[in-house]
Amino acid sequence: MIDFIRTNWAIVFSGVGTAVVAAVLAHLLRRRNEKNSITLNQNAKAGQGSKIVQAGRDANVGSHKQD
Repeated sequence: MIDFIRTNWAIVFSGVGTAVVAAVLAHLLRRRNEKNSITLNQNAKAGQGSKIVQAGRDANVGSHKQD
């Protein structure tokens, strides 16, 4: 790895090389954070005849298929 950096230092530290390295590091950190995420409990009160939908991320309301 160090030999590669020594022979290709101009490419590695140019804009394109830096962007690729930053993208790879961001991807690895994002994957690590997703594995260590904590599930939160959500509570809500609704009035009579009301319906509450809570989502920590995606909410697909009314898209449930019945057999």
